Amino acid sequence: MLARRPLGTLRRLILLRLTVWGVRLLAWSAGLALRRALRIAFRAALPRRPR
Repeated sequence: MLARRPLGTLRRLILLRLTVWGVRLLAWSAGLALRRALRIAFRAALPRRPR
């Protein structure tokens, strides 16, 4: 079955790799946004620099 239909397994492998990269990119972007929000909140919490 694997030798008879290599296209389905290839498509499944590509889909799996795409989902893995999508989840990784989503986690990275979420971490970046969280880091940026934490930095903004920390700067707002510090009363050192008035605008």
